Amino acid sequence: VCLRSIAREYAGAGATRWAITLFLLWYASLNHHNTAQPDAWAAVMVTGAVALMLTRTRLSAVSGTAAGGLIGVCALIKPTYLLFFGLPLLDGLCRVRTERAGRVLRFWLASAVGLAIPIALCVWWFSTRGALDDWIAVHVHWIPSSYTQLDAAWLNRAQYLLTFFTTQQFAPAIPLVVAGLYVVRQQSGRDVLM
Repeated sequence: VCLRSIAREYAGAGATRWAITLFLLWYASLNHHNTAQPDAWAAVMVTGAVALMLTRTRLSAVSGTAAGGLIGVCALIKPTYLLFFGLPLLDGLCRVRTERAGRVLRFWLASAVGLAIPIALCVWWFSTRGALDDWIAVHVHWIPSSYTQLDAAWLNRAQYLLTFFTTQQFAPAIPLVVAGLYVVRQQSGRDVLM
């Protein structure tokens, strides 16, 4: 549904079938490790957040709350997904010239509230069961240290990232991403940033 709404926005109904088919074929071609991770769920939720922002002609507190909520749920999978909260912030910044300041601020506030709701509910749930310290130890301390690999040398990280995008599972998607960005740029420079 999310891919369909985004593809329809820029390339029409015929492109929606191709976008969905190519995404499903690409995802199905990934190995067990990549398809067994919850990151695919997070990708769908981030796609939903982006669809809520891109397919609206004006900033809306409802779409901001929903987009923030989806990103908040992603952050409960891995806190590193909090970086995607930059998307509503960027969307508001890109619309500062066309929207009133009050509307942009309401959108940002609604996005922040949406982000906070699932996180607050999760913290409350663990706290009422006496497991908040364990949740913090795993979710706040272990996951970021495990996935960010800050102890790796910068050159090694750059080499890993380059290999990841050019020879591994993301390599087939890169030409499609570039073509998609070209199509989107023809209609909206703001949306290319998103």
